[in-house]
Amino acid sequence: MNEFDWQLLEDKVPVESVALRSGGEVRQGDRVRLRPGNGGDVMDLALDGKIALIESLEQDYEGVVHVSVVLDDDPGSDIGHMRQPGHRFFFRAEEIEALSEGERRTAPPPILVAGIGNIFFGDDGFGVEVAARLQRRDLPRGVQVIDFGIRSYDLAYALTSGRYAAAILVDATARGGAPGDIYVLTIPPGPRPATPIA
Repeated sequence: MNEFDWQLLEDKVPVESVALRSGGEVRQGDRVRLRPGNGGDVMDLALDGKIALIESLEQDYEGVVHVSVVLDDDPGSDIGHMRQPGHRFFFRAEEIEALSEGERRTAPPPILVAGIGNIFFGDDGFGVEVAARLQRRDLPRGVQVIDFGIRSYDLAYALTSGRYAAAILVDATARGGAPGDIYVLTIPPGPRPATPIA
């Protein structure tokens, strides 16, 4: 990238919101319905009508705003929120529509269940196995199970993204109990001793 290209990027004012053809405006963090325009590909057909979260608003060299979204029901949405390809999609403002007030109210932030551990260290793979088994079950809407394994940076990003209403971390720990004891550790409303529940 040459100096002129860098100057173009530096001169751009961050986009705070984008106006919709149907009225109103949306911004980062809003949930919208996707309505791809004519002339798209098979992926556009698959995404038509889907609900997604606006991950960012991007502006290109010509000043055109592109809406970057991550699908609500994408099992790899954590990858999209890390701004990785394959789970992040771009649409023009005219290809999205705002949700009704009722739809916004009925979709609280998701709950994250994070499996943590290293499968090569025996019992340390406990959280990973729990995540794998939960992913094969029908869970309530809004519960997202992710196997983070040893990807501590990805877990830290997910926990600090502000996307989740609550997080449950599943991991193995040595606390002096018998093998197979399960402990619940809570942070708010204040630390309290862990007590075995099984």
